[in-house]
Amino acid sequence: MTSKIHAIVDAAGKAVALSLTPGQRADIKEAYPLLDEVDPATFMADMLIRLSKR
Repeated sequence: MTSKIHAIVDAAGKAVALSLTPGQRADIKEAYPLLDEVDPATFMADMLIRLSKR
């Protein structure tokens, strides 16, 4: 089983909003609840995907 950590951080890298979901859940389903925690007009979006060797 896998999991994902979704985060919104400020300019200094400090977490403003966090969420943990199952790995198979679509990222977009978690975006809206996280955006409710911040002013969407004041941030830039990026996505980090970590790939591990099996």
